[in-house]
Amino acid sequence: MTTTQTGLSAAELTVKLAGALKATLFASNLRINPRRLQTIAADTAGSYLAFAAGEQEPDAVTSYGRGLATDGLGHATLLALVDRLLRAAWEAEPTEGAPSKALSYTTALLAGYMAAREEALLQEQERTRAALERVRAQQHG
Repeated sequence: MTTTQTGLSAAELTVKLAGALKATLFASNLRINPRRLQTIAADTAGSYLAFAAGEQEPDAVTSYGRGLATDGLGHATLLALVDRLLRAAWEAEPTEGAPSKALSYTTALLAGYMAAREEALLQEQERTRAALERVRAQQHG
């Protein structure tokens, strides 16, 4: 299925995104089962094409980005995915608006991903602080 808004087919984009995911499989702290990479590539392609066609709002993309972080996608892998998506959009329609749609999509995707990663980091810091407090209380108790 090719969308007229982007000139990209879901299958073509999925192959490109899967290549980016597989290329970073061992380059980052990927905490996702390697067999899920194809699913992530297909889901991302579908999400982007729906967004580019006006069928998906930025909030849904932000939620999708949060989900990628929660699922354990490493930052190097996400950046490779974003890079491949932007390149694919530019190659498909360099003057027809696809690059700006891809930029809007990836901005929302990264915003959600970073928010979820920040929340996870803050939770981990709070658990570490609580554990330290327990140790201190035991030592002085």
